[in-house]
Amino acid sequence: MTTIGILDDHRLVREGLVRIIQADPTLEVSWLGARAEDTAELGTTSNPQVLVLDLNLPDRSGLEVIKDLRARLPNLAILVVSMYPEEQFARRVLRAGARGYLIKDESPELLIQAIQKIAAGGYYISENLAIELATISSPGDKEVDNPHTTLSDREYELFIILAEGKSVKEASSLMGVGLSTVHTYRQRLLEKLNLRTNGEIIYYAMEKGLLT
Repeated sequence: MTTIGILDDHRLVREGLVRIIQADPTLEVSWLGARAEDTAELGTTSNPQVLVLDLNLPDRSGLEVIKDLRARLPNLAILVVSMYPEEQFARRVLRAGARGYLIKDESPELLIQAIQKIAAGGYYISENLAIELATISSPGDKEVDNPHTTLSDREYELFIILAEGKSVKEASSLMGVGLSTVHTYRQRLLEKLNLRTNGEIIYYAMEKGLLT
């Protein structure tokens, strides 16, 4: 029996994932969390083998949660299930230490396949992403063509939020940081991408195929 933890701040999503996962007799949901701070329980009161994780958490970046859990619980296999298309976050998620990435509108069958694959020690990514990762010639070439790859995780998170047309105030709430911090991140990402306005951020993201 493979034990599964679920970390998602939406109750309906958590309950839906529980129903899908526990319909498979080889899987059992042993832990539920709604905030990043809940992961303090992992490895102590609960020790699931696989964690199904949402990137959008109300108190901390999902990317930071992945890095912390990988350092603290190296045997925990993490599967990110996100609303963001893989073009936006999948590579960063894998670099942070997750073993798979799945978008939320995929089928329940694919979710079960992904969980089983990473529980067995493998990785779960789409065929398109696998081909892309295999054909990247070098980090330097990638950075020249796509300077957004040079952004830090928090700068990139803000970049995507602003590219979706949200305001700095909304970004502050979504990221769980103060307005001054958001302004600092924004200034840094504008400098790295050689952009000046939020409108240019949106155009850049569209041109790079980072928006759905």
